[in-house]
Amino acid sequence: MKKAIGIITKNISDILSLDDFLDNAKKYNHKIDYVIITYSNKYDAKFIDNLRKRVNVVVHKINHFDINYFSKYKIESKNIANLLFSKEFKEYGLVPYGFNRNTVLLASIMLGIDYLFFIDTDVYPYVLEKQGNENIKGEIDFFGRHIEYLKEEDIAVTTSDYSGYYIVPPLNVEKMGSFFEGIQKEGMRDYLSNANKHNCLNFGNSKKQIIRDTGKILGGNLGLKVDVIKRYIPFFSDLLKVGGNVYLTRGEDTVLGYELNSAGYRCVDIDTLIFHDTFSTFPNKPNIIDDLRVKDRFFYATMGWIGRNPMLNWLQNKNLHQVYRRQKKALEKSVVQVSRYLDDSRFLLLVDAIDRAYAQLPQVIRNYENTVNAWKYFNDEWKKGWYDENIIG
Repeated sequence: MKKAIGIITKNISDILSLDDFLDNAKKYNHKIDYVIITYSNKYDAKFIDNLRKRVNVVVHKINHFDINYFSKYKIESKNIANLLFSKEFKEYGLVPYGFNRNTVLLASIMLGIDYLFFIDTDVYPYVLEKQGNENIKGEIDFFGRHIEYLKEEDIAVTTSDYSGYYIVPPLNVEKMGSFFEGIQKEGMRDYLSNANKHNCLNFGNSKKQIIRDTGKILGGNLGLKVDVIKRYIPFFSDLLKVGGNVYLTRGEDTVLGYELNSAGYRCVDIDTLIFHDTFSTFPNKPNIIDDLRVKDRFFYATMGWIGRNPMLNWLQNKNLHQVYRRQKKALEKSVVQVSRYLDDSRFLLLVDAIDRAYAQLPQVIRNYENTVNAWKYFNDEWKKGWYDENIIG
């Protein structure tokens, strides 16, 4: 079985935790055949040279696929341009998360990878645990836990959540319930209401696992059975334009879960909460009032969720008009209080954002369908053995 680690990043020099995962694989006797990296901005050649001393590396820069390469295999480049060329990056300097992940997955298909593991650049292969008054690193066999379940015939995806600080730090603001209803994250309200007890710091258990089926796929702690995944549209997300700015939407893995479940495959949560250094300041408690980086992360996440929600609700066959009216009303009740509490006028844009998110849904669906068609065409035409490193690296 050929195994690969997949990473998406703006700058290759930001890949801080990769060595930890390679060390973890070596310790537990898992051979990693490739590391596949997709990046958009900066390339640290020295980092890659050192990495290649440990493992085979494929590096792909966004919009640098040689589309004409496919012509010699009688694959029409115009039919797969949606998979290989990001017009969003050319126009806005942003790469949708779905496009980024599909680029890594395309490379894994061409390389004949069996199991692909996506990790993020700020996660680490151990579980943060509470032991008395101490926070400890619980040791795990990261790849072994994923592979144990990927070997099962009906399981196509293995995933889990994170330990470490939650993406939303403790808040104490009026209308918080309405705010989270407006961004379709009602579950956050209950979690944050107990923030004084846990300070939004999540812990896991390195020894015990409760395995369960899930529809929540997380891209930074993810195992994929490539031969199954390639038959379906794996990842899709788009952009949201608000107030003269452009934001990345979230939920690129939402479609994948629906497709696989409809086809009779399972996605399972392996209950392995690897450590996520969410704000790069652990163990210091995040302060959303005084630390602009923390505030930025929350704001961009909120924009991303609002941008994701219309398509998610469309996939779930919800009454879009009713959901839109309810969520907009909830935001109108709450954004002023949130903006004042955070001393950040950007949150006032969220009412306009939900208007624009639902207004652009028809175009988002067309973009999705174009991606579906391109993915199907590629996988119908692609044959093993056609891979050439020059097309990617």
